Amino acid sequence: MNEGPTRILLLTADRDLAADMREAMDESFEARVVVATEVAEAPWSEAPGFDLLVADAACDDPALAEQVREAASSGVPTILIEPALDAERVLEALRMGVRDVLTRPVDYCRLEQIVRTAVETRRQSRREADRQRRLRATSVRLMRDRRELRQRIDLLCKDLVGAYRRLADKVVAAEERVAK
Repeated sequence: MNEGPTRILLLTADRDLAADMREAMDESFEARVVVATEVAEAPWSEAPGFDLLVADAACDDPALAEQVREAASSGVPTILIEPALDAERVLEALRMGVRDVLTRPVDYCRLEQIVRTAVETRRQSRREADRQRRLRATSVRLMRDRRELRQRIDLLCKDLVGAYRRLADKVVAAEERVAK
């Protein structure tokens, strides 16, 4: 199953980070990186179609936490980039469903490993969901066909019982004529 290029949604106001990230992801994954500089301009309605969300916590927008939580709960692996390592913020991010937290300056080798794992996990999850959908559809068709077959068999059995009854009536009538 060809899943196409990796699609990454990057939310950052930092143009340098956006350029570096785009270059690193294009080099490593031939990824299509969609950059949004503000939470409001990000294509959130398309978020479930992305393989990964990378959000820069430096955006410091109150809506960011809610959007990250929604993306993570819909199954989109999310990486948060924090300006500094703060245990409480990291725990808060993990509670929201963030897959990993990176700090500035971004270690692109580590980012590449995280992205590779996250994207493969996401794609595996999509394949499994697709497989389950196909299995459910097949199961529904099988049950419908089974019900239809049972109805046909019931109709055939009724026809056979009716034919047997008519035959039995004819045999009884023939025996009565012979007996007279």
